[in-house]
Amino acid sequence: MNNKVLKTVEYNKILKQLENLASSDMAKEQIKALTPLNQLDEIIKLQKQTSFTRKLIDHYGSPEFDGLKNISEIVLRLDKNGTLTQIEILRVLGVMECTSHIKQYYAQCNDSDEKYANLFNNLVTLVDTQKEIRRCILNEEEISDDASIELRNIRRQIKVLNSRVKEKLNEMISSQTYRAMLQEPVITIKQNRYCLPVKLEYKSQIKGVVHEQSSSGQTLFIEPSAILDIDNKIKEYESKEREEIEKILFRLSWLINEDLDTLKNNYNLLVMLDVLFAKAKLSKSMDAIEPKFNTEGYVNLKLARHPLIEKDKVVPINISFGKEYKSVIITGPNTGGKTITLKTVGLLALLAQTGLHIPAFDGSEVAVFDEIFGDIGDEQSVEQSLSTFSAHMKNIIHIINNADGNSLILLDELGAGTDPIEGAALAISILKKLKEKHANIIATTHYSELKHYAMQEESVINASCEFDINTLKPTYKLLMGIPGKSNAFEISKKLGLSDDVIDDAHNYLTTEHTNFEDAILAANKEKELAEEETKKAIMYREFIEKQKHEYDEKIQSLKEEKEKILNKSREEALKILENAKEEAKNVITNLKNEAKQINETFNSKVIQSMKNTLDDKSKELEDSIKKEKEESYRVNPERVSVKKGMEVYLSNLDKVGTIVELPDAQDAVLVLVGIMKIKVSMKYVFRHGNSKSKKKIVTSTNKLKRNKLDSMKFEINVIGLYPSEALDKVDKFIDDAILMNAETIRIVHGKGQGVLKKEIHKLLDSNPNVDSYRLGEFGEGDSGVTIVKIK
Repeated sequence: MNNKVLKTVEYNKILKQLENLASSDMAKEQIKALTPLNQLDEIIKLQKQTSFTRKLIDHYGSPEFDGLKNISEIVLRLDKNGTLTQIEILRVLGVMECTSHIKQYYAQCNDSDEKYANLFNNLVTLVDTQKEIRRCILNEEEISDDASIELRNIRRQIKVLNSRVKEKLNEMISSQTYRAMLQEPVITIKQNRYCLPVKLEYKSQIKGVVHEQSSSGQTLFIEPSAILDIDNKIKEYESKEREEIEKILFRLSWLINEDLDTLKNNYNLLVMLDVLFAKAKLSKSMDAIEPKFNTEGYVNLKLARHPLIEKDKVVPINISFGKEYKSVIITGPNTGGKTITLKTVGLLALLAQTGLHIPAFDGSEVAVFDEIFGDIGDEQSVEQSLSTFSAHMKNIIHIINNADGNSLILLDELGAGTDPIEGAALAISILKKLKEKHANIIATTHYSELKHYAMQEESVINASCEFDINTLKPTYKLLMGIPGKSNAFEISKKLGLSDDVIDDAHNYLTTEHTNFEDAILAANKEKELAEEETKKAIMYREFIEKQKHEYDEKIQSLKEEKEKILNKSREEALKILENAKEEAKNVITNLKNEAKQINETFNSKVIQSMKNTLDDKSKELEDSIKKEKEESYRVNPERVSVKKGMEVYLSNLDKVGTIVELPDAQDAVLVLVGIMKIKVSMKYVFRHGNSKSKKKIVTSTNKLKRNKLDSMKFEINVIGLYPSEALDKVDKFIDDAILMNAETIRIVHGKGQGVLKKEIHKLLDSNPNVDSYRLGEFGEGDSGVTIVKIK
């Protein structure tokens, strides 16, 4: 694609916007190098990638590419087995951590487009290497003591020696003998050696090495002989420290080098993703769409907008050409939008062929052009001493010589800049020549001759930019099939030109010109009538839609009222059920107590029989309510795209739980319900808390249960109790758990000598409501806990 048209239609300004949306310098450089393509398969691939990332940011936001720095030179050094510096290793770490972040971002995206998912799936995290680098390097200037045992030992020795030096020097500055000899009782460091500030006159009395003298010459900074050996030892260890750091950096460089191919691949993918997300952000900011493509030169833009004009100011255009009509001649007043129309068509075609979405309505279609030519704007060249007309003509000659049937040609004010009669004749001839090449042409003009040409020539159509004669302002709307009217007389009259002057001007018009202008006027009136009918049709449609909406609202209101009545009935039934359970529980407790006192074992059987009967009735009522509730969910199920940590309603369990793991291959999720984790099919998983009716059902169903569950967590701790006291509590706890429909309980009795555990196990063996029990496993409390399964 020629660079001239890219500049003319301001393609580079869009690339600059795109560049500003990228995070990394490498992505920005790739964006600067973008150019339109003409291979349809490659264009569609790029468009699909842009659509893929646009969908992701619409649903999940845009990921950050922090840490993605240029490591090209670092990779070259690693290829040669070179050792990296701390800063270079940290830059590599940034790429690794960016990889992990992008992988985590995509993990939370519920996306099934496997074709483009590989952009993320092919990223490989290097967790072990990341951890090792983080363990060894604290920042750009500091290596951790934990980087190696040797480094820790060296630094420990340096610390000990430094302490000894400071101790000796502190003794000297605290001594009455030396204090008078010092300018100040302080320890200073000069030339990386510990020194004392000694007065010049006492130079000979303090033996040592003079490292520096003050600007006044009255103070000498002397390293006392008493610490010379220690200082020298420190320097030795500091040299060893540097050597050990070099070893650590070599080891880390070698570790990175082992995964060099993976690092290169990650780096290239991250830069590609940075570019793609920049494209998606641009698409979102422009409210753009993925266009359809064809190879037949057909363009059909619906409500297309120029992306460099503010959304609230731009007027969308509809324009189609390339099938029945290969050439479009646009007429209309100055500043009416003709040039913007040319630039919009050209720019959107170029953006589409670059893989970028275009600001237009869904269903817009563009062709894949081998070349787009443009002659737009003032082409006068001062340097070459060319006039405006000459510059335009030189450009047009180039277009004629290079255009073919797969070209799009944009010509602004064709034939302007010279004598109008000759200019119009030349313009028609140029259009015919380009038409012979079967090129697609959009041309703007003021010449009436070109309007006649469009009406008489096959495959050429007139178009115009609408002008409001009442306000004397353009509307910027493009009208296909209707030539533009000059409106010179009407505008002059509005501005105050007298009628006699205007009437006299009419006498100089030819009959042919007058008839042509009248035909245009008639066409405009037909258009106005059509628009009026369209407005009426839209108004009727809106009225019908409003009536339908009101009807739907009434139906919904009736459904909600019905649901309220059913909910109220369920609540009352549940209250009766819970009250009955509570009363039955009290009766059972009293009977048990009496049975224990008089040792009448048959009473236990009677109690159990009563309890079983009550449980059967309770379950029958609960099942009935549960069935109604499930039916209410089935009427308006709100299936959700589940995420970890999301609270959901489980219809098969009549419980609310929290998602722990996302759906597996069998479409089942792992849900945390109370203290238990269970697998539940997605068909039983519903949104919790969005719908008023559903929320009411869930809370009313479990209101009394939840109060009990809040105070009872299916766990009892009897550590430290006497066996008799512990057994009573455990027995009552089992009864409570049965009433609450618990499946599993946890008894914490401790390890100790095992006496309490044995007594509890005897109680469990004799309790008919216990299905089985076992000691806790690792992580559950081991042998200090018994897990009980209730029948």
